[in-house]
Amino acid sequence: MSSPFAPRSACQLARALRQEVRRAEFPFPAPASAGAAERRDQLGAALDQQILPDLRQAGEPAVVALVGGTGVGKSALANALAGRPLSPVSPVRPTTRRPQLLATAATAALLGEHPVFGAADLKLDPGVAQGWALLDCGDPFAVGNDPLVAQPDVPVSAWLVVTSALRYGDALLWDLLRGVGSGGAPLALVVNRLPVGAWEEIRPAIARRLESLSLGFVRLLPLPDVGGAVRALPADGIVRVREWLEEHVPRPDAPLPPAVAAAHLGPLAESARELARDQMTHARAVALLLDATRERAAEVVARARAVVAPPAAPAALTAAWLELIAPAGLLRDVILGPPPVPEQRERWSEGLVALGAQVDDAVSQLANAAVSAAVVELAELWRGPAAPSGSRELLVAHGFGAPEAQSGAAVRQRWSAALGAALVRQEGPNLRLAAEALTQAGLAVLIQAAVLGAAGPGRLLEQVGSGQANAVLQAGRAALGEAM
Repeated sequence: MSSPFAPRSACQLARALRQEVRRAEFPFPAPASAGAAERRDQLGAALDQQILPDLRQAGEPAVVALVGGTGVGKSALANALAGRPLSPVSPVRPTTRRPQLLATAATAALLGEHPVFGAADLKLDPGVAQGWALLDCGDPFAVGNDPLVAQPDVPVSAWLVVTSALRYGDALLWDLLRGVGSGGAPLALVVNRLPVGAWEEIRPAIARRLESLSLGFVRLLPLPDVGGAVRALPADGIVRVREWLEEHVPRPDAPLPPAVAAAHLGPLAESARELARDQMTHARAVALLLDATRERAAEVVARARAVVAPPAAPAALTAAWLELIAPAGLLRDVILGPPPVPEQRERWSEGLVALGAQVDDAVSQLANAAVSAAVVELAELWRGPAAPSGSRELLVAHGFGAPEAQSGAAVRQRWSAALGAALVRQEGPNLRLAAEALTQAGLAVLIQAAVLGAAGPGRLLEQVGSGQANAVLQAGRAALGEAM
């Protein structure tokens, strides 16, 4: 036994499938899912160009939702489209506390078990266009209302979002447009109560805002203010709204014949199953590739971090140190002993800042050399026989792309933080005296220069005591590995 709800159900299922088809993505062409993107596009085109139009025109009544803020004229627009006052309006206060569904008895019968029943007050009238059900929603943002628009599972054939010349900038309105615009149903923005000349001024701003939110497809329908006690709507403006509805929401003339449903839904089900298989196959290939890459990347990173102490200091770092300890240098009398006098501390601080700049350059060279080595190894993996074409893009999307050039200052900042934590665990009076003499930051620069191969800072650290100096250098190397 056929059900009057079957036509709506078939069309709603097809629309839901269209949304899922839009979400199907294939970041790279896995061999096991070759041609999946083409099959997805073919199914989407068939739904858009043939299946959905046929199902809509053959049998489904159109639910046109009118939604917007309080007092912008939603009910007045619903009444104008129905041709008579069916939904209550007031010039002084909002009146739509519960959604109103305006339709003919025949249209209501075809809606069958549509979710709007029970959630809206049904008003049957032969004056409403056959095949259209006008859903006059309450303000979705008003406390105490029961707005259907807040229920994402309510199927709507088209949206008429209503605002006014004074309310088009409301943030809640644009949140509402983003929400309903994501569902795929035709959408128009009705700007009501426009004073003379106002539309020419505000239209460009509204159009730019819609474009910035990827809502450029929204149709703009202006309604000039014609005055009157209950703010009557202009006849020519209502004609434009009707024409837009006729163009985007065809009204059915007859129920969907079973043969038509069978002709569409059988092939549709097989295509949907094939697309689901493609997605699962692709997801498995992605997971395998990512697992392999994570394992390989961990090995590469470990090796890169292990090579943190060059055999010899960069020439610029050595030259800077020699200049700083020369007779006229800022560090000429630096010792790791009792606290210096203020003049010494100020001069040493300036010298250690200069040495830190050279450490930054050396760290930058070291870090980028390690990064380059890691990129070469990962590139070999990406080009290997187990990696299909397009895998590089996939890996970049998951954080495995070619790293950006490392900033020496940024690496040294992380290095200093890790080194500071490591030095807290070191004990010994000489180390404490060194920190007092040079400050914790200055001592870190000295250790970093020694780790990078500078002989002078290394010899200076030996004043702390050979056993502790070795421990400090080991801590510095480990901290650099953490910072890379």
